[in-house]
Amino acid sequence: MKHNQPDFRHITAVLVLLFLTISVSGQDSVRVRDFESWNAIAVEKELFDGKLNLGFAQELRLDENSAHINNYFTSLSADYSLNKHLKFGLEYRYIRDNKDEKGYQKGRRVHFDTKYGHKVDRLALDYRIRLQH
Repeated sequence: MKHNQPDFRHITAVLVLLFLTISVSGQDSVRVRDFESWNAIAVEKELFDGKLNLGFAQELRLDENSAHINNYFTSLSADYSLNKHLKFGLEYRYIRDNKDEKGYQKGRRVHFDTKYGHKVDRLALDYRIRLQH
């Protein structure tokens, strides 16, 4: 008997796999109780009928129950859509990190992304490869 409804064994197998994945990934050897806060403001501009997207973002991350500046950074980014599925991106990030007693340490990060996305029925699947320095 064929119909579009998945059978009970298939649903049970998916639920068991989902439960095991969540329970295994949720195991921590150390529990940290800290209310961290990640705050960001960003501006984006689309150009060339949405093919090119330029962005600027400023982010502030707080720790120690949101009373201490952990780090802050500024990001400049550009994404180019080759077609409706394939996109390339480049981002530069200037970081000020406050993790030790020496005060703020400077850092930089550059990454290049290749992104591919497509839809299967109502499900959107996105894949990303990132090269980061």
